[in-house]
Amino acid sequence: TWAPVKSALKFSLVIALTSGIWIFATQVDKIILSSLLSLTDYGQFTLAVLAASGVLMVSNPISLALLPRMTRLQAAGDEVGLLRIYKNATQLVAVITIPAGLILFNYSEKILWIWSGNADIAIQAAPILRLYALGNVVLAFTAFPYYLQFAKGDLKLHFIGSFIFASWLIPSLTIASLKYGGIGAGYAWVISNFLYFLLWTPLIHKRILGKFHKTWLLKDILPIFTTGIAAIATTSQIFFQSKS
Repeated sequence: TWAPVKSALKFSLVIALTSGIWIFATQVDKIILSSLLSLTDYGQFTLAVLAASGVLMVSNPISLALLPRMTRLQAAGDEVGLLRIYKNATQLVAVITIPAGLILFNYSEKILWIWSGNADIAIQAAPILRLYALGNVVLAFTAFPYYLQFAKGDLKLHFIGSFIFASWLIPSLTIASLKYGGIGAGYAWVISNFLYFLLWTPLIHKRILGKFHKTWLLKDILPIFTTGIAAIATTSQIFFQSKS
C-alpha cells in the first residue's frame, strides 16, 4: 500500500534531489581538474582537499545526532527547546570546526609536510589547503538552516538554495580552474560558500525564526571565531619567538 509512503514521498524526493546536487557540486572540481592538471599536480590537489575535509569529518557526527533530536522537539511543539538545541549545537560545531580550520589554514605547509613527508608537495599543496579549509568551515555552518528546515518538514527553500549554489559554483569553479588550476578551484570554493552563508542563511532564518540570524551570528559563532583567531595568533607568535 502507498498510504504510509505517500505523505513522506515528496519530502524524501526533495532530500534525494538536493543530496544529488550537493554531491555533484562538491565533486565537480575533481572532475574538471582531473582533465586539466598533470598527474603530479592533481595528486597535490587531492591531498590538500582530503586534508581540508577533516574539518567536516569532525562536524558531521554532530548532525547525525542533531537531526532526529530537533525533529522530535518540533513534533512535540517545543519551540523553546528546538531553538536552544539549535544554538547549543552551533556553538559545539564552532568550538570544533573553527579551531580545526584555523590550524589547517595557519599551519597548512607544516601539516602537509608531516603527513606526506615531502617538503615540495607540502609547499605546492598548502595554498589549496588553506582555501578549502576556510570554505569547509563556512560550509559547516551553512548546513544549520538545512537542519532547521528538516525538523520543520519543509525543504522547499533548501532545494532552491541548493540549486542556486550549484548554479553559481559550477560555472565559477570551471572558469577559475581553467585559468588558475587548483588555486582557482580553491578560491571559487571559498567564495561560493561565503556568499551562500552571507546571503542565503539569513534569509532562511528570517523566514523561519524572524529576527534570529543576527543573534545567532554574534553570540553563537563570532565569539568562538575571535577566540580562535587570538589563540592562533598567540601560538604563532610563541612559535616565531622560539625559532628566533
